[in-house]
Amino acid sequence: MSRTHPVLARIGAAAAALASTVACFGPEQPAAITVSPSSVTMDALGDTKQLSATATDKEGQELTGVIFTWASSAPTVVGVDSAGKITALAPGTSDVTATAGGVTGAAEVTVTQVISKVEATSGAQQTGTVGQTLPQQLVVRVRDRLDHAVPGAPVTFTVQANGGTVEPASGTTGADGQLTATWTLGATAGNFQATANVAAGAILTAVFNAKANPGPANNLAKAAGDNQFGFKTTKLAQPVAVRVRDQYGNGVPSHAVQFTTSPGNGSADSSIVFTDSTGIARSGWVMPDAVDTVTLQVSALSSAGSPLLGSPATFTAISHNVRVTGWSPTTLSEGQSATLTGSGFDAGNTQNLVTIDGVAGAVTAATTSDLTVTVPSYDCKPARGVAVQVTVAGIPAAPVTIPLNPAMAALNLSVGQQTIVTDPAQFCFQFGAQAAQEVYLIGVQSTSEVASNLTPITLVGTAAGSATAAPARSAPAMVRQERLIPPQTAERLERWRRYRAAEAKQRASDAQVFRQLAGGLQAPGLARAPAVVGPDVQVGDNIAIRVTAGGGCTNYTEVNTAVRAKGTNGIFLEDLANPAFYSADQFTAFRQQYDDKIYPADTTEFGAPADSDANGRIVIVVTKEVNKRGSLGFTTSCDLFPRDANHPASNEGEFFYVAAPDPNGAAGPAYSLASATEDFPNIVAHESVHVIQFGRRQAAGAAQFLDLWTAEGQAMLGEEIVGHAVLGNSVAANYGLDR
Repeated sequence: MSRTHPVLARIGAAAAALASTVACFGPEQPAAITVSPSSVTMDALGDTKQLSATATDKEGQELTGVIFTWASSAPTVVGVDSAGKITALAPGTSDVTATAGGVTGAAEVTVTQVISKVEATSGAQQTGTVGQTLPQQLVVRVRDRLDHAVPGAPVTFTVQANGGTVEPASGTTGADGQLTATWTLGATAGNFQATANVAAGAILTAVFNAKANPGPANNLAKAAGDNQFGFKTTKLAQPVAVRVRDQYGNGVPSHAVQFTTSPGNGSADSSIVFTDSTGIARSGWVMPDAVDTVTLQVSALSSAGSPLLGSPATFTAISHNVRVTGWSPTTLSEGQSATLTGSGFDAGNTQNLVTIDGVAGAVTAATTSDLTVTVPSYDCKPARGVAVQVTVAGIPAAPVTIPLNPAMAALNLSVGQQTIVTDPAQFCFQFGAQAAQEVYLIGVQSTSEVASNLTPITLVGTAAGSATAAPARSAPAMVRQERLIPPQTAERLERWRRYRAAEAKQRASDAQVFRQLAGGLQAPGLARAPAVVGPDVQVGDNIAIRVTAGGGCTNYTEVNTAVRAKGTNGIFLEDLANPAFYSADQFTAFRQQYDDKIYPADTTEFGAPADSDANGRIVIVVTKEVNKRGSLGFTTSCDLFPRDANHPASNEGEFFYVAAPDPNGAAGPAYSLASATEDFPNIVAHESVHVIQFGRRQAAGAAQFLDLWTAEGQAMLGEEIVGHAVLGNSVAANYGLDR
C-alpha cells in the first residue's frame, strides 16, 4: 500500500476548511530514502548509469509523487542530473545522494579506468641506420573502453634481440594517456621489432617495427677468389670478390668498387662494380696469354673520398698452360692403360700427378703433350663418369669428366637363377643398366661353426653416375672411398638426436601422468570453461599460454603469444619474447602445408584428433621455452586435464610446442632461421601424431600410456608418411635414389 501527499484544491466554500486541514497536518514526510543500486562500479570515463530512489514512511510504506534532489559528494569524479543519471568523469569514489523532506539516501559510486586498448600512435614503421636513434619517437597510447586516455598506466618496452635499446625501458602514461620513448638501433642491420606491453589482466601490446640499414662504408676485405690457378687467356673458375662493411661489420650495399690490373696481368670483366645487398662485389678475371704469377687490385673509397680500411686488396693467381684436351680410349677401364693429351706436361715425368676419381694413377710415360697412365682399380665401384685431373709441379689443370668401366663384368642372371660367392675378395656385384625394373635377393651366411660367433655385415649399394666433386690429390688403390658428412648435415643429425632423446624423457613423464588415472587421482575430461584458444581467435590476437617446465603438470612458464596464422586444422601462435621470428609469409606457408599435406596424411593413417576445447583445430605454439629444453618440440598429456590445483600448467586442449629460431643461441643451442624452417614440417608431422594418440587413448578411457617404442614409432612413421605426401611418392614407386 502506498500513500500520497494531500493535495490542495478549491471546492467552493469548503476551501477554507480544507486549507485549515492541510495547515494542521501538512504533507506526509519520508522517514527513509533508498537509492538503488546502492553500489556502482564504472570502468570507463563517460560511462553512464541510471540510479533510482524510493521514499518510505515510518511504517515502511512507499510514498509516491516524491520529488528528489540529486547530488554528488565528488562532482569532479561523478556527475549526476536531476533524474538520477550518473556520469563517470574521473577515477575515484563519490557518494551520490537523493534528498527529499530533509531525508537523504545514498549510493557509493566507484570510477576506475580499465585498460582496453594499447596502440602505437607514432614511430610504428621507421627506417634508420645501425647505432643511430630513429628519427621519430615511439609514442604508445593507452585507452579505456570508451576511448578515453588512461593516465598512470605502467608500460614496459621490449626489443627483439640485436635490435638496440628503447629509453626509457619502462614508464607510466601521462595525463593524455601516452608515453613517449626513443629507440636507438643496435649494431646489426636488418628488420627488428619493439613492443610496448601493458598488463591489463592479459598483456596488451603495441608493436613498433624498424629497418636498420648499414652505416657508411668503413672497410674492405677479400671474400673469395684469391690464389687461384687458371689456364692462360681463360677466365678463372671463381670470380674475385670483396665485401664492403660498415664499422659494425654489416655489409654495405650499392657501394662502388674498382677492379684494376696492370699490363701483363690479365683483365677484369668489369672495372666498376656496385656491391650487392650483402656488401659483396664480384668480377671475373681473365688470365693473360702468358705463364706467370699475376695480380689484381680491388679498391673502394669512403663517402669522404678517402680509401676504406683494407683498400686496396691485392689478389694473386697463377696463369699456366697445363690442361687436358683429349684421351684414349674414349672410355677408361680399371687396371688398363690410357693416354691423356694436352699441354704443359713434364716431359721428365718427375712433376706429373694424375688422379682418377680421387685415386692417383701411375704415370708410365710422358711428353710435354701426352701422358700414359695406368687406371687404378677401385673397391666395387659401378660404371660411372669420373673426374680426371693432371697436376704439374703443383699447378692443377681443370678436371675433365671421362667415362670409366669397372674391371668386373656385370652380373647376368635369369629369373630364378642364383650364384654363390665364397671368396671375400669377390664380394662385389655389378648390375648393368636395364630398361625394366629388376629385383634381386642377396643373402649372407656365416661359415663359422661356433654358434656364438657374430660376423658384422655391411651392404652398400652405389648407383652409376657422374663424378660430383673435385678429386683428392691421391688415395691408395683398392680402398673404399669414404664420404665425409657435410657440416650442415652433421649439425642437423645432432639436433635431431637431442630431439629424440628429449622425446623419450617426455613420454616417460606422460606415462606418469597417465598412471594418475589408474590411481583414481583424476580422470582427464575438460570442464566446459572458456577455451584458452577459442574458435573465434583472429590473427594478431594476444593470448597467454602456459608451457610446462620440468616434470609433471604443476610447474610452468607463462608466455605471451600472438596468433600468426589460422587455418582449417591448425592455429599457429608465436611467443612474443622469442629471440628471432618467422615472417608472416612463412607462417602462411606453414598453415597451407599443414592444411594441405600434414594434417590429412596424419589423420588418414592414425585417425582424427580429439577436440576437447571445441575450437576445431590443433594449436601449434612456437616458443623459446622448447629451445631451453635442448629439444625441437614436444606434446604433453598435461593439456588433457582441466586447469586446476593439480594441473595448473594445462592449456585444456589439443596443443603442441615447437622450438623457435635462435641464431645466436640465446635460449639454447644456436638454431638458424634456415634450419628451423627446414625442420618445422617434420616436427609438426611428428607432434601431431602424439596429439592424436593422447586424445584417442583419453576417449577410450585408457589408464596406461603407450609404450615408448609404440608412441615414438608411430610419430616417426608420421614423419615418413607426411614426407611421402609432400614429395608425391606412391607405393612401389622407384624413387631414383643412389644411396
